Amino acid sequence: TVLQTAGLEINDKDSASDEDATVNDIVDITTPVAQGSTVTFENKVINNGNGSDTFEIKIAAAGNTFPAGTVFQFFKSDGATPLSDTNADGSPDTGLVAAGTEEKIVVKAILPSSFSGNTGYEFFTEATSKFNGGVVDTVSNKLSQILQSTVDATNDTSVVGGATPSDGLGAGAEASPVRTIAVDPSQVATFNLIVNNTSVISDTYDLEVSTD
Repeated sequence: TVLQTAGLEINDKDSASDEDATVNDIVDITTPVAQGSTVTFENKVINNGNGSDTFEIKIAAAGNTFPAGTVFQFFKSDGATPLSDTNADGSPDTGLVAAGTEEKIVVKAILPSSFSGNTGYEFFTEATSKFNGGVVDTVSNKLSQILQSTVDATNDTSVVGGATPSDGLGAGAEASPVRTIAVDPSQVATFNLIVNNTSVISDTYDLEVSTD
């Protein structure tokens, strides 16, 4: 009689999100990201046992230094289909993985919009064998820097084009109007608003008009 045994490894093998180009059990993202952005980590779950097994997936309780308010989500290998609870035990899992095969999972970290910093951040994805709950492994996921998003709205002249305080250059609302236009009834007054991304990363912006 050959009894089933559980074997498990979760690591950074073939992880497209890993920027250190080395299989070292660390998914390391060194490119800075914007505050409030979603960061994607690819992890590989390997069944080293001699039979099919299901592996429970969660964020390890220890070692999580990501900012408070970060939301973690698990997805299948396509990065779009949520990781489901195939065995109805209350936690997401890989589904059945045959012996000697691998399953890629994607962990997305949704960062809080109010936080930025450059101290380095880390969390661990934990995988546990359903066949033998004592077989557990983790992989480290690291992020180097969360950049603050900055923006400046000006009229007519952009920041790179030499905008001055008279164009609305600088943070906050101006004490007096930057542009005043006299217009006849039923006619249109046009204000040329320029949205200047003054941070070092790409961003998108919501525009609103004050009711005052």
